[in-house]
Amino acid sequence: MNEKWDITLFPKAKSWYSGANIPGKRVEPLNWAGGMVEYVNSLHGSLDNDYQGWHTSKLSAQKA
Repeated sequence: MNEKWDITLFPKAKSWYSGANIPGKRVEPLNWAGGMVEYVNSLHGSLDNDYQGWHTSKLSAQKA
């Protein structure tokens, strides 16, 4: 994800779009910058490889 982000102008603009407006937060890509086709292909590839590249965790149920 960062490879696509780094070749754009996004990293040069320290803005809310990259989280720079939150004190203490690391400025980083908050969205996919590689285009929709590549994003969908990446998701399908990840799914085919048991979610390779994703970090998942189970949330505990909240009590009402």
